[in-house]
Amino acid sequence: ASWCNPCQQLKKALLLSDLSIPVQTIDIDEDPVSAMEYAVRGVPTLLLIEDNVVIKRTSGVKSVKELQEFCA
Repeated sequence: ASWCNPCQQLKKALLLSDLSIPVQTIDIDEDPVSAMEYAVRGVPTLLLIEDNVVIKRTSGVKSVKELQEFCA
């Protein structure tokens, strides 16, 4: 969400993390349907999705290292 400071911090970390997977962000205010579909209860929430199935989920701000570990 644009008003969420932790979300903005996570977005910056995602840009710096150089992950080897595609990254997509959504704003829960602009896309509430996706937020409901993926049961997002708090922001920021990070989902790792494979073959349209959520295989990992975490919430809160993460460092670049934590993001790399989450996506490994």
